[in-house]
Amino acid sequence: MNGRKFKNKFDLYRFLDLKRQEIFLELKKAAKEIGISEEHKGKIGATGAISSTHSTLRKEVIKEVTESMKKVINSAVYLEKLRDLIKDVYGDNYDATPVSTCEAALWVCFDSLVTPAFQGRGDKSIVRYIVPYERHLHHHGAYGRPFPPKYKDLFSDRGVTAGELGFYGKRLENLETVIVPLVGAKYEVHGNKRVHNSSAFGGKC
Repeated sequence: MNGRKFKNKFDLYRFLDLKRQEIFLELKKAAKEIGISEEHKGKIGATGAISSTHSTLRKEVIKEVTESMKKVINSAVYLEKLRDLIKDVYGDNYDATPVSTCEAALWVCFDSLVTPAFQGRGDKSIVRYIVPYERHLHHHGAYGRPFPPKYKDLFSDRGVTAGELGFYGKRLENLETVIVPLVGAKYEVHGNKRVHNSSAFGGKC
C-alpha cells in the first residue's frame, strides 16, 4: 500500500476497489512466473469443502463411479451397506437412510424431528432450536424464523434461497431459530463490497 494509512475499513476497501485492475494484473504476472499454463487458468480447484471452485474427483473415485453405472444394482444393497457402516462406526442405536442431496437431508431432519406435529386440537406449539452465530449459519439456520429478529435478513445477498430474501424462503411453519453469538468471538464488519460507480471516488471499475 506504499505506506498509506487508512482512516477506517471503508477507506481501505474503497482503495482496494479502485486498485482492482492493478491487483489483477499483478496476479496474472505472478501466475505466469510460477508456470500456470493458459489451459489451467481459472480451472484450479483447491478443495471440495466450499461452494466456489471445487477440485475434481480423484481418479479412483471416477473409475468406481463409472464401473458402478454399468451394473444393475438394487438400491436396497446400497442402503444395507450404508446402515452397516453407520452402525459399525456409531453403534447399533444409530441408523441411516439415503437422500439425494445435503439440502434434502436438512429438510428431512428439520421437518420430521424439529417442527411441531399437526395432530391434536387447538393451535400447534412453537418450537425453537439454538444455532451458533457463525459463517455457515445460512445452511442449517435458515429453516426457522430468526430470533432475535435483527438477524432476519442476515444473508439476503448470499443466494441463500431461490427468489426469496434472507432466511424466509426455507422457513418451516411454527419453527424459530434462536441465533446465539459465540462467547469470545468477534463479529467485525469487513470485506470489500463492490462499488459499482467508483468513478464517484475518482477512479474507474
